[in-house]
Amino acid sequence: MVIILYEIEENKQERAILVAVDRYFLKDEFPVHQSLDELERLAETAGAKVIERIIQKREKPHPATFVGKGMVEEIAQRAEELEADLVIFDDELSGVQMKNLEHMIKQPIIDRTTLILDIFAQRAQTREGKLQVELAQLQYQLSHLIGTGQTFSRQGGGIGTRGPGETKLELNRRRIRDRMTDIKASLETVSKHRVLQREGRGTRVPVVAIVGYTNAGKSTLQYELVKQYGMQTESHKEERKGEDKLFATIDPILRRIELPGGYPIDISDTVGFIQKIPHQLISAFQATLEEVKTADAILHVVDTGYDDFERQIAVVESVINKLGMNDKSQILVLNKVDCYQGTLPVITSSEYPSVEVIARTGHGFEKLMELMLQHFIPGRYRILLGIPYDHSKWLTKIYEDGQVFQLEYKDEYILVDAELDGILYAKLNRFEIK
Repeated sequence: MVIILYEIEENKQERAILVAVDRYFLKDEFPVHQSLDELERLAETAGAKVIERIIQKREKPHPATFVGKGMVEEIAQRAEELEADLVIFDDELSGVQMKNLEHMIKQPIIDRTTLILDIFAQRAQTREGKLQVELAQLQYQLSHLIGTGQTFSRQGGGIGTRGPGETKLELNRRRIRDRMTDIKASLETVSKHRVLQREGRGTRVPVVAIVGYTNAGKSTLQYELVKQYGMQTESHKEERKGEDKLFATIDPILRRIELPGGYPIDISDTVGFIQKIPHQLISAFQATLEEVKTADAILHVVDTGYDDFERQIAVVESVINKLGMNDKSQILVLNKVDCYQGTLPVITSSEYPSVEVIARTGHGFEKLMELMLQHFIPGRYRILLGIPYDHSKWLTKIYEDGQVFQLEYKDEYILVDAELDGILYAKLNRFEIK
């Protein structure tokens, strides 16, 4: 059986029933009502209208049907009564569970992973993003392929089925694996091209990755920072602020701003994280997340308007740890503070400095810029150099590891106005023009 990801028809709002298992004894999980709130927003983002929520308390999901068989019958009845178009489960279903539920409920069944992949497929704009989504979808399909009986095999009994042959299930698996191999090769090429681009940028400018839970305000923060502290370009004017939707940004966007004192940095907006993030996405989006992994520092944006934002912080920090980025300098950007009633509590789950902002208005940006200068540009020295021509080889090193603000060829030396790190400064300060 080939799992075909359910495609939401354009211009039609599907009527959806949400189903969840409340494993009330698991303290590290989001409360079931919060998880379903998020699932409803995911459904709305994908184009569906939620008409019912069904919750069953269980210690663990049923291996064959996720919920109990009596509950399956109730879901089927409610789906028929409410004329539902699909049923969405708030966890990833196995291939067996999906097959059994579709057989019993008689309606399309999708799970949280399928829903997220559908949204990613809608939002991906670049060729790389589309390839990554397809790879994640194929990984999902491969893990959910099941087959039974003669429908899925040429090796059964009867005329035309005997003899050597590849089962339909095996054929599907081989085709999926072949396509995955092609996609991975294409993504590897894109990744190498990005490395060459990064090396070819010339002057080494620190890169700061904006990360956070989905819909925390990352895109709006980047947009407003560039609007106030970056170069105004025609391409930027055509950009939009972040939308009030989950996963509004899929493909990474790199923009340059200038910190106080004239220090430029590149800030990269990235895909948002979420609880129960499909492992297929983590593996498929390695190339996109490479921009985060190679960043010099991190701005972790938090939506303080969300009731349980400390739990969202924990989810994001867990993903950061999985990506091996927990050793980078970080600033916790507490966004939407105007939506929080009262005084914000001390963020006990984070060891990093924090700043309160309202990204859409620019409130708190001055302190944020000062914090970035303090924590992201340590040990940097602005210096005016007169490099003798017989020592011009140092120019390459200055461009690689420093920041050049002015370069002028004089009769006696090369005048360089640059910012250097402590090591390079110690080597070149003998050429300083006082």
